[in-house]
Amino acid sequence: MAESLGIHPVMLYRWQMEHRRGELRENKHMKSSSPPPKRRASRADPAKEAEEKLAAAEKRIKKLERELENRNDEIDLLKKAERFFQRKK
Repeated sequence: MAESLGIHPVMLYRWQMEHRRGELRENKHMKSSSPPPKRRASRADPAKEAEEKLAAAEKRIKKLERELENRNDEIDLLKKAERFFQRKK
């Protein structure tokens, strides 16, 4: 197709890529009937990133709560053992 237009294939490819990225500037003499393509959103979506951080924080909180519960159970067991051995004396 490029040859039929008298354009080097590399130049046509470059224009296609620029058009896809929304980098082509509009020619004053040629008006486009459709709006320029939207640019791709950046890969780091702030909302998704915040959700991931929140999920990680919630997971860590649950883990710490389980550890705290285990420690409290251990303390209660040690207190019971201490009372038991004090009675035997």
